[in-house]
Amino acid sequence: MATDTKNDSKDPKNQVLKADGLPAPLTAPVGKDIMYLATNVPVYRPDHCSEYGIQGWLLGIHEMPPVGGEREWKCFVVRATQPTIGMDRDGKKIPVMPGEEVWLPITHVLENDPVLKAIANHPTKTQEVFIKPTKKISIGGGQTLWQFQSAVIGDIRVRTDHEKLLVAQTVAASPQFAQANGSASAVVPPPF
Repeated sequence: MATDTKNDSKDPKNQVLKADGLPAPLTAPVGKDIMYLATNVPVYRPDHCSEYGIQGWLLGIHEMPPVGGEREWKCFVVRATQPTIGMDRDGKKIPVMPGEEVWLPITHVLENDPVLKAIANHPTKTQEVFIKPTKKISIGGGQTLWQFQSAVIGDIRVRTDHEKLLVAQTVAASPQFAQANGSASAVVPPPF
């Protein structure tokens, strides 16, 4: 009877144990078609990041809880295709490299851009976008408003399975969806 003598090092049964009898620590995922998930996503804050624009795939809109007693807010989720910067939870500028996600708070100007809104909310397709703050204007009463330059780049493409899950999760977590379906919305901790 023939036996298979190939040693598949990815098969857990073929892992070598350390001297103490325990397996070596798992420090990275094992398998094929691995998609790293974004955690501790940097936030692109125009007041601190306006010298850089954001270019990347517009993946969705997240509803965010109030921060410091302020009102709820929304952000675009962008997977960068060009290097940019964002702010970490400690308020420090950090690089955002191609393939990484960054959150862009949605201002009144961005919220009323029908093209960006349509791309972000489309369940099966997405498009690469460029968004850059251009200037801050006074709107009276001591309030200011950022103006933006925005553009779409290239062709619309079908969302990956991961991106479709992101859109489904975003819709399911929205307070309007939760109220309509009688379920509680997901709570995401403030990013800063």
